[in-house]
Amino acid sequence: MCRTTTKCCTKAATKMAVKAHSTKVHNAANKKVSNKSVRFSDSDNKVQFRHAPKEELQMAWYQPQEYKVFHYDRLSTIRTLRHAKGDLSVLDPNSQCVRGLEMNATPEIFKYRASGIKTTIRSVLQHQHVQRQIGLKDPTSLGMVSMVKSTAARHLAAALALIDEQSL
Repeated sequence: MCRTTTKCCTKAATKMAVKAHSTKVHNAANKKVSNKSVRFSDSDNKVQFRHAPKEELQMAWYQPQEYKVFHYDRLSTIRTLRHAKGDLSVLDPNSQCVRGLEMNATPEIFKYRASGIKTTIRSVLQHQHVQRQIGLKDPTSLGMVSMVKSTAARHLAAALALIDEQSL
């Protein structure tokens, strides 16, 4: 059985909700008072929920055997890529896709990537240890440490995405 629920928010209800959810926040470090509030769209929001049977949900997701096929296909592509010593021209682009597997092209590239990941993790853990010693808990600065260490990976991902977009 399929059941549908629709929820609508009117402009008047939105204004009441904003007033009900407005609070003043004091920032002790900057000695500022800012008025934080929840804002809603001026348009009506309609959300529909449909309860699907278990069989339909199972068909919407990959099954464990499909994940195994993906895994073995990925390993096969990596083996072929390594056998070709990273030469992409040897691969058939219609049957093998290396996007996301480039760092596995050779054992040396893989080791280089793994060492970069370990360095990033080590840096974040060291920064977290220092924070704990001085009694500080600042997840934002931990994120900044990770971001600085992974800048090259972000730039590479952006460049590859641009190449993929242009090839469409």
